[in-house]
Amino acid sequence: SPARSAQGTYRQATLAAAGGRSRQAVFDLVKRRQLLALTTSDGQVVIPAFQLGPDLRPLPGLPAVLAVLTPDVVDGWTAAAWLRSPAAGLGGASPIEHLASGGAVDEVVASATAAAHRWAA
Repeated sequence: SPARSAQGTYRQATLAAAGGRSRQAVFDLVKRRQLLALTTSDGQVVIPAFQLGPDLRPLPGLPAVLAVLTPDVVDGWTAAAWLRSPAAGLGGASPIEHLASGGAVDEVVASATAAAHRWAA
């Protein structure tokens, strides 16, 4: 998609336009932790494209995973890296690959819960 930047991220306004939603709708997804947004070193808020399905909506199950990966436990950049890293409990798939392929959401939530406990230790 031409709206996607070279880094594989969207600005909120660009994602809203590409997905046929209002900026407020995208802002609400982020605020309710249905989508992970990251703040870059220059203060831009970006939304990693890897967490979106072909319809530009959050992957099924992602909100349940983000509910575990809260900002008081882990910063967004670490959460984003974890989402894209192979996980032993998911047969070596990353949490995002597992969700994108229709894998069991509870398996990813369990993996996220274990990671959150490690980070909190």
